[in-house]
Amino acid sequence: IQVLNKTEILVEDVEKKVHSLDGIFSIIDKTTDSVNVVTDKIIGTLVGKIGHIFKKKNNKDEEDYYG
Repeated sequence: IQVLNKTEILVEDVEKKVHSLDGIFSIIDKTTDSVNVVTDKIIGTLVGKIGHIFKKKNNKDEEDYYG
């Protein structure tokens, strides 16, 4: 019975410590989500600009060829 009581106290202590970390993990999760959104927007913008540059270059090459 003493071993069970000590085990119960230990488990309760571990549960308290784990629950105290929930806030930190929540903050980390929100931060990574925000960073992902910003990164996705930056990459989308860069890909769009690069695609636009190549499209202009291809159109110019076609005009020179067929010109």
